[in-house]
Amino acid sequence: MTHGACVNEGDDITSNVRKLTNLNAINLGWKRTGTLSQYARYLEYIKKKPRYIFWIYHESDLLELEEELKKNAQKII
Repeated sequence: MTHGACVNEGDDITSNVRKLTNLNAINLGWKRTGTLSQYARYLEYIKKKPRYIFWIYHESDLLELEEELKKNAQKII
């Protein structure tokens, strides 16, 4: 949903935030990524502390978070 696949250019969430607020905005959301992956992207790409963060998630993201936590726990063991 946040990714904006199959949405006309300029109609996606990020474009609308830019139009409505005149703020710079980027979209780090991508399909089939969970909360940990999204947070890792934020840490990797955002060097300057943003004034606002809109974190959009769906209930399925909680299931993906559970899977990511299991995968990371297995890597540590």
